[in-house]
Amino acid sequence: MKNRVREPADLFRVSVKGFVVKDGKVLLVKEKEYKNLETPGGKIEIGESVEDALKREFLEETGHKINIIRPIYTYNRYDYIFIMYLIELKKKVLEPDVTEIRWASKDEIKRMLKNNETDDHDVKIFTNFVNGEFD
Repeated sequence: MKNRVREPADLFRVSVKGFVVKDGKVLLVKEKEYKNLETPGGKIEIGESVEDALKREFLEETGHKINIIRPIYTYNRYDYIFIMYLIELKKKVLEPDVTEIRWASKDEIKRMLKNNETDDHDVKIFTNFVNGEFD
């Protein structure tokens, strides 16, 4: 068997997530293959910019175009890197491809944190949200 050269995508994965707050609530999605609600986003494809990946993933998952405001958080776990951006919604142009989209209040986010109903990559940003960082 020949040794094959590992592609960058085989070595580590980089994902981008969008964090949007409206009227004191955070936009969350639930995908078919995951049990928890989470911030929208996903994997950056090879050759794709971070910003283009975020726009594409957000459009696919929520149906909305977005304005990217600024990066607010990074998280890494093993061979996985997440970059979180603060964003704002533009107009809805597509139907989403997730099973659930909803706005979650601070109280709901606190309950999710308490009951371990969040993905690892969202814990820190959710904690910052409930502590008033985005008020």
